[in-house]
Amino acid sequence: MSNLIKYVKNNANKDFSEVKFNEVDAAIYTILPYLDLMGLINTPITIKELYDKFSKRFILKDKNKFMEENKKLFREMALSKRYQNNIIVSYKKLVNHETQFGAITVKVPKHFKFIAFEGTDDELVGWEENFKMGYMYPIPAQEEAINYLKENIKINDIVVYVGGHSKGGNLAISAVMEQNILKRYQVDYVFNFDGPGFLPEVMKSKKLKKIDKKIKNYYPYESIVGMIFDSVGDKKIVKSYAYQVFQHDLHTWMWKDNKFITANLSDYSKKFHIYS
Repeated sequence: MSNLIKYVKNNANKDFSEVKFNEVDAAIYTILPYLDLMGLINTPITIKELYDKFSKRFILKDKNKFMEENKKLFREMALSKRYQNNIIVSYKKLVNHETQFGAITVKVPKHFKFIAFEGTDDELVGWEENFKMGYMYPIPAQEEAINYLKENIKINDIVVYVGGHSKGGNLAISAVMEQNILKRYQVDYVFNFDGPGFLPEVMKSKKLKKIDKKIKNYYPYESIVGMIFDSVGDKKIVKSYAYQVFQHDLHTWMWKDNKFITANLSDYSKKFHIYS
């Protein structure tokens, strides 16, 4: 069973007043944009209501283990007091000849708004964009993320978290650093779960340095994707029960007392750290 599913089950009857929002919750929200929700969201809708629609569409098991675990996680969220009444207020999925992009905005009334960006899926154009990140900024997905965040941080939002897994983590940081001073101020933290860093010229930019104290980076101890280029902000190395590249899967990350278990970055992972 996915460790994230275990977390949801463990806290199923505890809302955010009883157990405060934490880094494991953040990781869970970054799973949502991977789900294919096209055509299911026309107006704001709760996670429970959305899952009822979603479950009727996807009856068969997914051959992709990561995606299948995502669907199981979504089910547990819909059954839990903690997540079922979270409101999805915005969703976007875009795949064309130049970009693969996904994002979702979840509002937890009286607590916070979480804006999450999708990592690379199995679309070829998404992998082409990953290569482009090695020589250009911004890539089309980063531009989409910047515009999406601009549209979905509202003037009355008090607490805003932004995050993403894999490429989505990079998109989250890119989107926040390109906002105006007011919207940057509204973002409390940016969560990057094993996402790649930035080209040296971007690392030197004042825009990135202005948000470095808001950025929280998480990498499995044998990370590969997250070691591509460098990043700024806090860095936490996480224990995983998987092996090497399979640790990129968030479902394998281990937690205790509602936070991820720390580990030391392996020598294997350090070999992939470009521009460290």
